[in-house]
Amino acid sequence: MLHPESQFVAAVRRTVLPFFLSLLFISSPAWATDALDLSSGLKAVLLMNNRPSGVLSVAVVYDPASSESKADAESIKSNIDSGVGVPSGLKMTSRLVSISGIDKLTDVRLAFLASGISPAGFDSVSKAASSGMLTISTDIACVRTNKCVLGIVSKPRVAIYYSPAAAEAAHINFASAFLMLVKQI
Repeated sequence: MLHPESQFVAAVRRTVLPFFLSLLFISSPAWATDALDLSSGLKAVLLMNNRPSGVLSVAVVYDPASSESKADAESIKSNIDSGVGVPSGLKMTSRLVSISGIDKLTDVRLAFLASGISPAGFDSVSKAASSGMLTISTDIACVRTNKCVLGIVSKPRVAIYYSPAAAEAAHINFASAFLMLVKQI
């Protein structure tokens, strides 16, 4: 029979420890995208070495099975179309795209993912990115799994996460100054 203290330690190892490890390594949930998230992500376009010119078509990607995702996508689209968060010098138009339709886009160079997309949807994002699409999300798990190029967190302070593997797969390069500012995953 185990000593009561040893039983406690064993119980902690079986239950509490795996829970905290899952929080650290498995996912970082996305929240509704605000103007600071959007602005931070869109400014990265200015620091691309192969920056698009003219009017940039932006796909705002959402999961139709999630009302939270659809609402966030509509908010992102509204902000982009009204110029909120769009850096001066860039002209953008946006359209809502279901996660199942992202890999069929051929004329889009930028995809901003709304919150609420399940990790299973990240594979479609990765496939679409291979055609040269910059993918940005507030869900850092998308970047950690090398499916999205950039992840934006604006609370409590702005942090931009960067996946070199996803960027390479998308044939996207950034200025070295930008790479010094981001957190590479």
